[in-house]
Amino acid sequence: MKLNNWRHYVQLKATKGSQKAGITTWGARGRRISQRYAAATEERPTQKLSWKTDSPVWVEQWLLSKERLKVLQELVDEQLAKGHIVETTSPWSSPVFVTKKANKGKWRFLHNLRLINNVIEDMGSLQPSPAMLPQNQNLAIIDIKDGFFQIPLHPDNAPHFAFSVPTLNQEALRERYHWKFLPQGMKTSPSICQRYLSSLLSPVRAAVGEAIILHYMDDVLVCAPNDDLLSHALDLTIDPLVAAGFEFQEAKIQRMPPWKYLGLEIDASGTSHKSVITWKNAQIQEWGKDIVEVKGLPQVADLAAVVRAFEKFPGPFNLVTDSAYVADVVSRAEQVVLSEFSNAALFNLLSKLVNQISHREQQFYVMYIISHTDLPGFIAKANRRADALAAPVDMAPLPNIFEQAKISHQLFH
Repeated sequence: MKLNNWRHYVQLKATKGSQKAGITTWGARGRRISQRYAAATEERPTQKLSWKTDSPVWVEQWLLSKERLKVLQELVDEQLAKGHIVETTSPWSSPVFVTKKANKGKWRFLHNLRLINNVIEDMGSLQPSPAMLPQNQNLAIIDIKDGFFQIPLHPDNAPHFAFSVPTLNQEALRERYHWKFLPQGMKTSPSICQRYLSSLLSPVRAAVGEAIILHYMDDVLVCAPNDDLLSHALDLTIDPLVAAGFEFQEAKIQRMPPWKYLGLEIDASGTSHKSVITWKNAQIQEWGKDIVEVKGLPQVADLAAVVRAFEKFPGPFNLVTDSAYVADVVSRAEQVVLSEFSNAALFNLLSKLVNQISHREQQFYVMYIISHTDLPGFIAKANRRADALAAPVDMAPLPNIFEQAKISHQLFH
């Protein structure tokens, strides 16, 4: 994986409501190389939601402490200034509240849309592309900032996502607002975001040649066989996103492992023997992390992470790992017969994983995202020896796209 020798970086700036987006390219020593502006693309209205009822849903606003009420008013004023909400007379309403962000001393503005979600028709599962990454590719991941807030709600749907802001001791009438853009907490926001970005990136995919572009909600992965093509593909990817009003920072372009993509990432370090899983909450767009110190071989840390991931996410989920061992074992776990061996910790984890997958009712998708390596060494050798512990039996039929993705992965081994 060649991720060094980057010759430049790109600074992006787009003003909401403006017709132009600025793109500035800077050299490695801080020298500005170029600056250009991309005309904004025409507005892309979000698809209209389907509702199970025509009757408005109204949930009374909860009581809030004086401190939280003050914070709520500040956060509402901030969203109003950004143009994310507007005043409303909607007959719909759901409660809002605030919570403190972990270890940041800041507050998060949340809208409880549980009862609204109950009357929204589902839009289907959030399915990433099953394409697998070829060997020895250069890789970059773009993390779009506040992606939901760049995608407008359909005008007919926006009033459904209304809320009230109470005043202290009811000294004045409650202020009423509704969202203009995808609200965090709406169950279909991730699917709408996925489809909206697809409409922007489809022409780019056709123009980048050997490069591969995948996206999952507001994370975009760009993969290419060399630095020049990767830089070109990044430019082609960034331009329509900026023109459409999306914002992201250079610091948020991931070029070194561990990468966070597909909503869930596993990074099990063979050096520190830390078993790490990180995941992205699609509702609040925040990353969580679970780190456990694990004794023993690197493979033990790898498997401990993936076992915890399957325990933590019983529903459909996507998993991306930087462990070739994990990717291979999981891909074959449904058709294996285990033979007991001397490493009890590794055997117990393998047994637990096989049991989890064989009894799992919900689908899952696994991708190995770090470049494959043909380097010699004891770690790669140990992985190959550990792989041999699981003996595959007859293959089952392949009824769906998840199984096809697993077969695609095996083509690169």
